[in-house]
Parts: sequence; C-alpha cells; structure tokens
Amino acid sequence: MGTLMPLVYQRLRELAHRQIRAESNPRTLDTTGLVHELYLNLLQREVLPSADRACFFAYAATAMRHILELIRK
Repeated sequence: MGTLMPLVYQRLRELAHRQIRAESNPRTLDTTGLVHELYLNLLQREVLPSADRACFFAYAATAMRHILELIRK
C-alpha cells in the first residue's frame, strides 16, 4: 500500500492538470487543490467507485469536471 498511494496521487495530479488546462475560465484552483477537493469528495461518499482502476480514474476525471463547474458558478 505504501507504494500504491504515490502512484495514484501522481495519476490524479495528471488528470487534474489536464482538467484545469482544458478550462476556458481563469483558474480558481491549482492542480493540488483540485486533487484535494476530489479527495474530500471521495471521503464524503459511503461507497467508493469500482475497484477497477480504469473505472476509478474515469470517475475521478468526471468528479474533477463537476468540481470545476461548481467553482465557476
């Protein structure tokens, strides 16, 4: 587990960086902030997304888009 978290965190940072770069509005969160918001979002859920890696990262990317949408409003 000790080596897994840094790999997951790095992949989430890459997703967050892409999501922020795709935004047309000025940045309101940096990459780290978006990953941390995602983490808080995941903690609030009683059931985490599928244990399948691809599904988890797809869920994370979608959740990041929603977080950025909420911030824009």
